[in-house]
Amino acid sequence: MKRVMVVLFAAVLMLVMAGGVFAGSKKEVGNTVYVFGPTPDHGWTGSAARFAEEKIAQLNAAGGKFNYVFRSAGSPDAQIQQIEAMMAESRLPAGVVIQASDNMVQAAVEQIANANIPLILFDRLLDGTSPLIRQKMLIAMSADNYAIGAGAA
Repeated sequence: MKRVMVVLFAAVLMLVMAGGVFAGSKKEVGNTVYVFGPTPDHGWTGSAARFAEEKIAQLNAAGGKFNYVFRSAGSPDAQIQQIEAMMAESRLPAGVVIQASDNMVQAAVEQIANANIPLILFDRLLDGTSPLIRQKMLIAMSADNYAIGAGAA
């Protein structure tokens, strides 16, 4: 799992190198990369969230051009509110990595895609992911849970 997260953060670093103003938006781009995930309480998603928090702390401690922020949410509604608050800020984020809580979050993720913010979906694609999100996302990092379970059995 750590290897997946390292690859994920390497992808984040690549996506934010461009900087500037994204096409389709009048807002200036800031230097913050947001990582949205579940509350790191248990299981695989909890481990992924804890690792993300640790990696973000390391990246911020090392200094550099970007500020990394982890936002955890215990529910889809909380995650939607976090995304809407981010989108309402005076400057656009340099990039977003999101492990969506569930399909209720799709409209909020579409706001990110509409603003042409570099976007990485982590762990799951939303059911019926909109063509807009599929077109705008840089990458979706996920696994086939059925195949993994079948292979383990």
